Amino acid sequence: MLQYLDSLLNLQPQERRTVYLMLAQYFFFGAAMLFTQSASMPLFLEYWDASAIPITYIGIAVVVSSITAAFLKIAERVSLANWLGLTLLFLTLVTLGLRAGLWLAPSKWLALALPIWTQTLINLAVLAFWTLAAEIFDVRQGKRLFGLLNAGSWLSYVVAGPFTGAIASRLGTANLYFIIAACLATGLIFQSLVLRSTKPTQSAPPPRQEQKQPTLGNLLSSRYILLIFGLTAIWRVAYFVLDAIFYNTASIQFPDTAQNSGFIGMFFSAVGLLGFITDTFLTGRILSRFGLWAGLLTTPIVLLLSMSGFAAVSLFAASWTTSLFWLSAVGKFNNEGLGFTLDQSASSLLYQPIADILRPRARAIGEGIIQPAAIGIAGLLLTLLSGVLHFDLGQLALSYLVLVALWLILSFILAGTYPRALVEALAQHRIRRESLFDLNAVSEQVLTSGIHSPHTGSIIYSLDLLERSKNPRLPHWLANLVEHESPEVRRAVMERIERARPQAMNSMIVRRIRDEDSSYVRIGAVQALAAINQGNEQVLAPYLDSKRESERIGALMGLARYGNEKGWLLGMERLQGLLHNEQPTSRAAAARILAESPQAQNGAMLLKLLDDPDLRVRRAALYAAGKSANTDLWPAVLSKLRDPATRAQAAEALEAGGDAVLPPLAESLAQEGLPLAVRVKLARVCGNIGSGAAAKVLSAYLDHSSPSLRQAALAGLTACTHRADKADERVQAQVQAEAREAIDLLATLRDLDSTPETEMLRRALGIELEHIRERLLHLLGFIHDREAILNARQVLARRDPHKLAFALEALDTVLPHETKKIILPLAENLDAEECLKRMGTTPERQPAMAHLASLAEHQDWIGICADACLKKGSRMKAIVEKVLILKSVNLFSRMPDDALAELADALTEVHVPAGATIVEKGEAGSSLYVIISGQVAVLNGPHLLNTLGERDVFGELSLLDTEPRSATIRAEVDTSLLRLDQEPFYEVLADRLDVAMGTIQMLTANLRARVGEVMSLHEQLEQART
Repeated sequence: MLQYLDSLLNLQPQERRTVYLMLAQYFFFGAAMLFTQSASMPLFLEYWDASAIPITYIGIAVVVSSITAAFLKIAERVSLANWLGLTLLFLTLVTLGLRAGLWLAPSKWLALALPIWTQTLINLAVLAFWTLAAEIFDVRQGKRLFGLLNAGSWLSYVVAGPFTGAIASRLGTANLYFIIAACLATGLIFQSLVLRSTKPTQSAPPPRQEQKQPTLGNLLSSRYILLIFGLTAIWRVAYFVLDAIFYNTASIQFPDTAQNSGFIGMFFSAVGLLGFITDTFLTGRILSRFGLWAGLLTTPIVLLLSMSGFAAVSLFAASWTTSLFWLSAVGKFNNEGLGFTLDQSASSLLYQPIADILRPRARAIGEGIIQPAAIGIAGLLLTLLSGVLHFDLGQLALSYLVLVALWLILSFILAGTYPRALVEALAQHRIRRESLFDLNAVSEQVLTSGIHSPHTGSIIYSLDLLERSKNPRLPHWLANLVEHESPEVRRAVMERIERARPQAMNSMIVRRIRDEDSSYVRIGAVQALAAINQGNEQVLAPYLDSKRESERIGALMGLARYGNEKGWLLGMERLQGLLHNEQPTSRAAAARILAESPQAQNGAMLLKLLDDPDLRVRRAALYAAGKSANTDLWPAVLSKLRDPATRAQAAEALEAGGDAVLPPLAESLAQEGLPLAVRVKLARVCGNIGSGAAAKVLSAYLDHSSPSLRQAALAGLTACTHRADKADERVQAQVQAEAREAIDLLATLRDLDSTPETEMLRRALGIELEHIRERLLHLLGFIHDREAILNARQVLARRDPHKLAFALEALDTVLPHETKKIILPLAENLDAEECLKRMGTTPERQPAMAHLASLAEHQDWIGICADACLKKGSRMKAIVEKVLILKSVNLFSRMPDDALAELADALTEVHVPAGATIVEKGEAGSSLYVIISGQVAVLNGPHLLNTLGERDVFGELSLLDTEPRSATIRAEVDTSLLRLDQEPFYEVLADRLDVAMGTIQMLTANLRARVGEVMSLHEQLEQART
């Protein structure tokens, strides 16, 4: 039964309790509003005639704005829960006070206060309720639920409206204020239950000196917020102009106070029935199906049509008072029944894209100050039109139609602006480094403190700020730090001297070269000397023949960067010595020197270095090839993509080549026999080049049969800012193909039993569905709003819970209906059956074996998992087993299975005899080991620290840094291990955002755990001391 009701009301099970409590809360708020409307105007008209109504509007503007401003100040000092409670308590006590006043001292001035208080109560109650709703529900939930929540108020009109007249006749109209107070108190109880069950932002605000409240200037600087305020104002002015027309005709039709009160009660009961039906069953579905346009434009269009009839009759048949009354009632009925349902829910959604820090204040000002001010404007306008210009009802109706036309125009503008606001909300996390602070505003004291810091990082960062801000005291600080105890600081100083070239530091650098004990710093110092003496190669002559290789390397690097052709010839003989040196570090240095030289003859030397047996040399040569832009080198660079150890460096070199590298790259990319991993890397290189020419190369692969190559091509096209026409047949066909693939995989997930044997396959299908979603978003970004879709895709990829609703809403807003039927279910966390239901498709169920047989044909991770389920294919089984082993390693625990499959292929099996050393303490580490069988000892010198066995792991953090090993690992028996080196791990890390995020999350969790352990130990020590 509950499931049927949830489906009927468009509710999620986890929302059920909160929604029902808030419905009850708003029911009693609505009852209070109904009774105060039914009581205040008849009691007011006992003392005043209808011409005095505009006076109440002016009073509303002054009183309600003042009270709201006071409550805004209170909100800065108390928690949300306390502010909401104070608001309801205030409304209850003042209502009881008014009833006491009517009993003790009734007067025309007290009667004047009654409609003013009515609007105060309505504004504050509505503000409190919708502020709470906005805190609890996100923009996507709001689209579904705000209409339903609004139905709580309408239900009270339906239930209590028909009896309002009878209650007023039996108890007396003034005694309705007791009922109003009781309804408010009951609403306060339900509000407390809502707060207790959901716990929105209830913590007390931070101290005032730490809490930065948004200013009015912050709000008024936003065009979007100003448009909302403008819509709020014009809506309210139009509403009360129609209000005056309606109550004027009603007082003529029902001159008796009791009859008038009874009619108003029955009228609002009928309005409530319409509102209840609309909000319960239609508003959420209309907004979800047709979007914000329907919500904002429907009401003004209907009112334009209905009130045009009233204006026509009043102008040409003013004596038809009954007809005029019913026509005004129809207009009022539409205004209440649509304006406070569909239109109000849509207007509430407008606030959702506003930044969190601005949203509550913007809503409070809009509903608590702008609305009352608009009511005051309505009063002044009515006084001018009716009292001064003596407009009759027909002329008043024409003025109303002008206001509705303005309302319609503003709604149209806001409906078009809303998607842009969503995109801005999605992009709020992006802050450019230079926007974080004004470099010129960084004080000398702060920089001085940083320069004298004991921390190396702080010193180097302070130097960075001094350099970027072009601080004239930079040479002074560089001179002071030339002899700093840290080699990292001294090297950073030399790099900045090389860029700044202060002539006065020449002799100081010469002394530093002579006394320096770090070869790394010495190379930088000689390069700095070359920069200061650019054009005078003789300064470097002594260093070219130095006994210290670091000085020779620095001098050659200086000549390469700052010397002329004659100077370069001077160093060529010494360079040849490095090129033929037996030490790989010398040959790698030669490659780095060649990277700085523009000489054409360098190509032959680099070709030789690209084939060097040492990996470090090949990588340095690839870096030099990228900087040289020598087209003769591209075939050799492309060949290095086949080797996983040099793939990343080869890719960087190709990217540095830009468009010039595209012809040979495109030729390689087209080779079907090339390993898929290499072709994928080539597609990524094209994307990183990012030009129109690169996009042309990639466009041939947007519908390629390989999902991974297709995904790389689509991502590259997005990076190239590729655009296509909405009618582009290839893009549209591929969107449909990806959608069909998603439906097939969802149907498989639905039909596949959830068992331990199928768990990995089910995860693989889920990962592939995420990839399909990615590919669909790339394709849709080519033909729809690129920025909105790009931001949404990034939020979905990061799984950012705070921005997820904005991402979904942005997609819902910018995509056509048939397209978002496919993409939105894939973006939400839904099970397969619900996803298919949302897509509007129900594929026939098939036996699991049929699905497995079909999936086994895939040439990817899904195929491997399906083969494992079918228990065939020894290699496939081995890869799955390796993935399971990697999954047990803490470092990889959060990685997607398909990324682990890539790493599994890079695992090397190592067999070590008993007594052999696997890892030596003090050596640089770059590999992780997993023990398959056997046993190893962890030693610190002769001391046994630990013993590790099957499935244990060591060297885990060596994948992340190359710090010296902290212990020796020796095999106690014949041992088999799996070794994973840094390079394949780094390659996967560079190519996969989800892998990088998983690694960061793991490291964060580890750090948090260690901090927790330290804190726990500290507490234990403190307790022991006491």
